[in-house]
Amino acid sequence: MELFRPDRPIDTKNDDKFQRYAFAKRIAEIVSSGKYHKSLVIGVYGKWGAGKTSVLNLIRNEVPENTVVVNFNPWHFSEQQQLLKSFFESIAHALGKKLTTQKEKIAEVLGDYAESVGSVADQVITFGIGSFLGVGKKITEKLRKVSIEDLKSRVDDLIIDANCNFVVFIDDIDRLDVSEIQSVFKLVKLVGDFPRTSYVLSFDDDLVASALGPQYASRDKLAGYAFLEKIIQLPLNLPKTNKQVLRNYTLELVDKVFLHLGFKLSRKETGDFISKFDEAFVPAIDNPRLGVRYANSIGFSIPLLLGEVHISDLMIIEAIKVFYPEFYYFIRNNETFFLRMYTQSARDLYSGVSEDEKKHVKKIIDDKLSIYGDKLKQSLMEMLFDLFPQIKTLYRNYSYPDETHQLWYREKRICSNYYFERYFSYVVKEGDISDVYFNSLFGDLSTVSSDTLKERLEREIDRMKADDLMFKIKQHVPAYNAIEAETLAKVLVQFGDRYSNTKHILIYSTSELTAYIVEKLMRKIAAGERCKLCLELLKLSSPFEFTMKLQYQFRTEKEHVMEESFLNPYELVNISEYIVSRFENEAKLNPLFASLQDFEVREILNMYIEVNKQDDANKLLSDYLGFDNSCALNIIKVFTSTIQSSSKPKPYKTNFNNDSYNEMGRFIELDNLYKKSVEAFGLITYKPVHDLERDELTDENLIALFQKMYLDKQETS
Repeated sequence: MELFRPDRPIDTKNDDKFQRYAFAKRIAEIVSSGKYHKSLVIGVYGKWGAGKTSVLNLIRNEVPENTVVVNFNPWHFSEQQQLLKSFFESIAHALGKKLTTQKEKIAEVLGDYAESVGSVADQVITFGIGSFLGVGKKITEKLRKVSIEDLKSRVDDLIIDANCNFVVFIDDIDRLDVSEIQSVFKLVKLVGDFPRTSYVLSFDDDLVASALGPQYASRDKLAGYAFLEKIIQLPLNLPKTNKQVLRNYTLELVDKVFLHLGFKLSRKETGDFISKFDEAFVPAIDNPRLGVRYANSIGFSIPLLLGEVHISDLMIIEAIKVFYPEFYYFIRNNETFFLRMYTQSARDLYSGVSEDEKKHVKKIIDDKLSIYGDKLKQSLMEMLFDLFPQIKTLYRNYSYPDETHQLWYREKRICSNYYFERYFSYVVKEGDISDVYFNSLFGDLSTVSSDTLKERLEREIDRMKADDLMFKIKQHVPAYNAIEAETLAKVLVQFGDRYSNTKHILIYSTSELTAYIVEKLMRKIAAGERCKLCLELLKLSSPFEFTMKLQYQFRTEKEHVMEESFLNPYELVNISEYIVSRFENEAKLNPLFASLQDFEVREILNMYIEVNKQDDANKLLSDYLGFDNSCALNIIKVFTSTIQSSSKPKPYKTNFNNDSYNEMGRFIELDNLYKKSVEAFGLITYKPVHDLERDELTDENLIALFQKMYLDKQETS
């Protein structure tokens, strides 16, 4: 079985899925049984894709052997002369088969007739009928003595001598331009009006009438239909196909696509798709060709995006492309209309839309849907509400929490800002992490060991951007259970050296985001088991600066009164004891301020007090100060605020005040610190800043400010 179904007409009764065989058989009986003195012209009317060619094939198959079939394709020829030439070649060929002993006479008579009606005798006889039948006779003078009526009478006699019916099939007339359409009808009615000859013409009558109308006085479609009435004796519309039959036909094709791909929708996905398909798309299926096109469309797109998008959403958007192409391109080109939130309370990229803009967007969408009629418009709107729930916030009183946005992301819905483009590009854009790839890494968290997962991630992590990976993991955290959360957390904390510490004003660094994710994972763990596991994570984590970010997240305070504390006060002391111990070990291996930020050192010093080791902190700083007099500056910086802003994005020191001075005195002998600062930098004059809380303090002015405060306090003591 082939995946793609060509748009190919059927040939046999067994292939007839739309109960048109009886219709075709009746036409075959009419064209083959009557002994008409004049030609009979039958019009088979239908829209493109409705199955006209299939019906013509069924008619041919039912025509008995004693009836001569002539298949004439006028759309192969762009000029009237070529059209005449081809038509009479076809008739001559058919007559030649029935009257084999009169080939030369047939060639002469049809050649003369063709020359008289087309004024192209030399060309037709030399290169057309004559050469076709092996006759090259050139005629000119005698035609002046014979009327066209006489020539036609001779052709009539030849057809009567054949003693059989002729049926000429002409398909796809609606593909021709206006002049070619007129030529075909004149050919059939005026030039080809032969006895015992029937013409079966298939075309879209609405298109042909519209094309012919402007050629006549009234210049409208009615004039075109009036012209057709003069030509067609038996106008027949294709039998209307039942909507249910077209629906089932389309779904059978879709089933064959799934079978070929080895793919199966879940019961819920099937139900969701069928309900939308029946309401929004079945009303638009008016011919089998649309069903074929839809099956081919999903047969193309699903293999490209399997595992990368929500397949039910993909099938719906592909259906919109096939059945409502104008609206498909409207969606594709107006992403923000469908992805933004229209409620003022929405915590979304596009929140806070004015009432005037809401009215504007609503009118645009309504206008686009109005062309489909009120009833279908409502069905399409309900389908849009399911596909793009954000639209409900425009039409109804709806809002969605952040958790719902995360769910859309995890389900790879088209309504997610991060997936919308994928449904139209058919690729995972550069920089995104493929969901198939992501699932290959983390799809078995409930069964894989942390050691195996670490080995797997070690091989792969350098292929990805860590911030992209953490963003993707963050969206999946709500769906993980306790076992999955523990396994993942144990692995993530061991890759701290891969996470960037670059921080922007409003955005977490990758290192901070990872620590945040680990804390959220730990909330999946029962409260009584959480502290033990957190301590294990801190021991596994590296480097120490990442450990500090991790323990900071473990100290997160409750956001809501009803929310449970992440760790209780006693457990937080256990965390502090570990950090102090780890800090002392790190200090033996690296300079005290080598890797930590000033506020982190300050935080650790406060932990010394929390675990009743203040004297150890004092000794640690005193030993550090004795190592190098210039270390005095680093100690003062620890107790000085660091800020950054949009106007000054690079961090700087400011606001060393009395509180800073007094807090520093809790951890180091200030007399010694002053002495060491003078030895290292000399006695410096402080240059007052305009705003002590916000203006930058240079290293020199910070030392000067400390020295001034020390001396001022000495004078007042």
